[in-house]
Amino acid sequence: MYINSPKVVGHRGHLCRSLENTRHSIRLAAQHCHEVEIDVFLLKCGTLIVFHGGGSDENPGSLSEYCNMDASILDLTYEEARRLKFNPHHLEFGCGPDVIQMLEHECYIPTLEEVLSDARETGVVIKIELKGPGTPDPVLKLVEAMGMVDQAHYSSFDHSRIKRIRELRPDRNLDGTFRYK
Repeated sequence: MYINSPKVVGHRGHLCRSLENTRHSIRLAAQHCHEVEIDVFLLKCGTLIVFHGGGSDENPGSLSEYCNMDASILDLTYEEARRLKFNPHHLEFGCGPDVIQMLEHECYIPTLEEVLSDARETGVVIKIELKGPGTPDPVLKLVEAMGMVDQAHYSSFDHSRIKRIRELRPDRNLDGTFRYK
């Protein structure tokens, strides 16, 4: 299929103007992009959050450089994660320390539900990277409960998570493409 213009995807939101994977960053990206990619973890309390963190694809969610903590996001409850303070000098944060300090009240870890609610309002497509273990089932359930099947796409470096989405929802459109993208 030929497309006349490229689709612009905000990776983790609008990285140059706000802290990645925050509601503020995602709302900014929605003003300039067709789609916004986010990273999702399931916390031990059962809350789905939007966060990237450090570590590898096999062991994601490290807080060492992001928040100066020797821990993983997976070890926290949502109340604990919401109180985390980001390291404004972490080199991966493209917006820089001045923006993080200026927007401190906006720099918190949001729930996936909050981000999806914002996306529904703006109409932006959300590309959900299933970052941590146990994410496919509850993410799919939430996306469906919020009526956002056509506005959410899925990705993961752990292909078993995408396989799980396909097992749960093998639905196809008339042209043979998967309904759950």
